Amino acid sequence: MSGRSCYYSHNQLACDEPSLYKSSIHDGMDSSKTAVPRLDNYVKALSGVGMPVPVKIAGILNRGHGPPALAHVTIGGLWSSDPNFTISSIAKYLRDCEDFDGDMREDLVFEKELHHPLLKAFMNKDIFTKTVAAATTLLPQQASTSTNSNPADKPFNKLPPIFYMQLDNSGKDNKNWVLMAFFSELVARGVFKTMFMYFLIVGHTHEDVDAFFSKVNRAVSFQHISSIPQLMAAVMEAEEKKALPRFITEVADYKAHALPYRKPIKGVSQPVAFKFYMQDNKPMYQYQKTYGGPWAPTSEDIVSYLNAYLKHMKAIQEKTNPSNKCYESDQAIINYWENIKSLFAAEEGWATNSGLPLQDEFWP
Repeated sequence: MSGRSCYYSHNQLACDEPSLYKSSIHDGMDSSKTAVPRLDNYVKALSGVGMPVPVKIAGILNRGHGPPALAHVTIGGLWSSDPNFTISSIAKYLRDCEDFDGDMREDLVFEKELHHPLLKAFMNKDIFTKTVAAATTLLPQQASTSTNSNPADKPFNKLPPIFYMQLDNSGKDNKNWVLMAFFSELVARGVFKTMFMYFLIVGHTHEDVDAFFSKVNRAVSFQHISSIPQLMAAVMEAEEKKALPRFITEVADYKAHALPYRKPIKGVSQPVAFKFYMQDNKPMYQYQKTYGGPWAPTSEDIVSYLNAYLKHMKAIQEKTNPSNKCYESDQAIINYWENIKSLFAAEEGWATNSGLPLQDEFWP
């Protein structure tokens, strides 16, 4: 099975049974294509003069409950391109899925985020007013499906127990211990019962999210865009199903939060997928070396290794002089690993604790 086949099968599961599965892909767009202000036709007098504001866009395609697509927009250079941005973006996406009630117009940033000081800093009062007016005229004229006028009265949309996440195969941003710690903590907090993190092998591209970025590039290439809100409106209109643009105003330093609890791991770059779940009230993870291959390590693998290890330890103990202090704790070691082997051989079921309410802060 190929990486794309796995990805599309996960998407189908989320579409067929959204109460059980969620599937999404997260990737970043080349910021040189979305810098503002930009003109549809550049005059010679402006050629090579100054530098537009770089704008970073992270695209998320969602399958299951929630908006079909999101575009997380921020000023380039404000935040480092690192796991902290990816994690904050994923956390915001999950909270948006919880809050989403099908009303595309009500959920758009133009009514919630345009008055953020960071956006106002790039526009004077007159330009800001005109920009808001121009952006809101591009909103889809869709009748509201929501019966709740007060956001506090909106029903809570519980996330499904199983979540598949497809990420870019970048060790700097995604494929590292920080993302693994974040996913482990999500299952430990009960947000999901099981989480999967998938990567395409190096050199392969994600067709659907790249197609989305291509549409965005075409949409902004032939427009005069004078502000970030106008860019966000153009991004929304680029996708037929309407991508919800969100302006990222804060990025949590999750790496600093997790660093004191970090345990060294090696070989993270080799697997193509990771699975995170709870067992015996502890967060666990396994990995796949090939798409559709076995999840390792298995209980059988561990028991087989421990059997050989115990046999070796017992052989050493039999040959050891009782007066030799170096091996006086061998029996305790053997007992320890016998107990561990019993736990793995039992293959006890996963914990069923899941579905904690999402918080409107950082944690979903």
